[in-house]
Amino acid sequence: MKTLLSVISICLYKKEKRHVEPGQIVIWHFAKSSNLNHPTMALHNIIYFMGRSLTCVCDFLLPSLAGVMMLIVRGAKNTFSSGSDLNAVKALGTPEDGMALSMFMQNTLTRFTRLPLISVALVQGRALGGGAEFTTACDFRLMTPESEIRFVHKEMGIIPSWGGASRLVEIIGSRQALKVLSGALKLDSKRALNIGMAEEVLQSSDETKSLEEAQAWLMQFVSGPPEVVRAMKKSVCSGKELYLEEALQNERDLLGTVWGGPANLEAIARKGKFNK
Repeated sequence: MKTLLSVISICLYKKEKRHVEPGQIVIWHFAKSSNLNHPTMALHNIIYFMGRSLTCVCDFLLPSLAGVMMLIVRGAKNTFSSGSDLNAVKALGTPEDGMALSMFMQNTLTRFTRLPLISVALVQGRALGGGAEFTTACDFRLMTPESEIRFVHKEMGIIPSWGGASRLVEIIGSRQALKVLSGALKLDSKRALNIGMAEEVLQSSDETKSLEEAQAWLMQFVSGPPEVVRAMKKSVCSGKELYLEEALQNERDLLGTVWGGPANLEAIARKGKFNK
């Protein structure tokens, strides 16, 4: 679980404190951790470390930043995620272990997808296996020219079980998803763009320049009040997950949080000036 476990290095070890202005883009940078190759890492240890790091992201870091609307998820050294650590996988030898990890990751990534901000996976290099599944938990995917996304689960004798298959169907449709999964297809940036897996192929493969491009791409969503953008993300999530009547009720409830609010009143006043 190289990518997900490594989040701990940002959230727990570095404990970076940054002032975040309203509307600012937050960058979640996966770092490397020497603990990931430990051959005796057992299931409860994986869940413990992953639970603490991802809980930091889902429960504290992002929701506590009321002005945040955007999140860029990226890897390290031009690699988004090279997949699961084989030593850790060997420690999860029983079906019960695999199913427990599946349930944990499904719950955690579902919570991540519901965060009230717009998330983008910046795919630099390879996103394989669990890394490919993680990209589907983000709202959008931007890829550098030489990058690739590949669901290699078939070659490991398993299926995607972190919610990746279900989310992939939502993103590219059932027919394309079946091709991608059953063929373990290598989705280079051009192919991913053609089937709707990626929103855009960036011009540069350079780590710094591609990040700048991703930030520029996101700027189209940044203009506007953070509370409105966050309410829109919540509305889209409910429309995707709930029955129609429940989604409509949630839409009304969310409207009540912004109707007559500062942004709404300011927009009405501004519109009135233009009409005079």
